[in-house]
Amino acid sequence: TKSVLVKPNPRLYVTSDTVCEGTPGMLVAKGADNYLWTGGSGNDTLFALPFATTIYSVTGINSNHCSADTAVSITVIPKIESTY
Repeated sequence: TKSVLVKPNPRLYVTSDTVCEGTPGMLVAKGADNYLWTGGSGNDTLFALPFATTIYSVTGINSNHCSADTAVSITVIPKIESTY
């Protein structure tokens, strides 16, 4: 008989953001020890300047070397065009 120890995956969650066009947005990941965002950022926080609503993916890795993936979006509100 052999025992198998199953280590848990991180419980990853990310805040979403809504920004006005031309304004940077911020996404914050929680629930893991290390993070890797689409595009290569390795921090828990991603600053982005999207021109349209954009979905970002992040992988979180815990101290057991287990991982979880999730995706979240920054919603961009278009500028109001002046009619002068």
